Amino acid sequence: MSILIAFLAAFGVIYVIVESAIFAPIRIALAVRSRFLESLLYCASCTGFWVGSATTMIFIDWTWADWGGLTLKNVIGGAAVMGA
Repeated sequence: MSILIAFLAAFGVIYVIVESAIFAPIRIALAVRSRFLESLLYCASCTGFWVGSATTMIFIDWTWADWGGLTLKNVIGGAAVMGA
């Protein structure tokens, strides 16, 4: 359920930043100041990458992930056994 909430939250933020009339004055003011911000604020894919990254860091609880025993200790131990 938390993944669905995170997805919907990210989608909403992306829509507000890129498409909404509410954010238009801010988007225009920032776009005038910087070419980078202009490309970021008018591109749903570009904004989506950064919003998705931030959403992942904020909403996703990493304890649910089953890494199949992949831990730093196992990786280092495996590398030592392989002679690396």
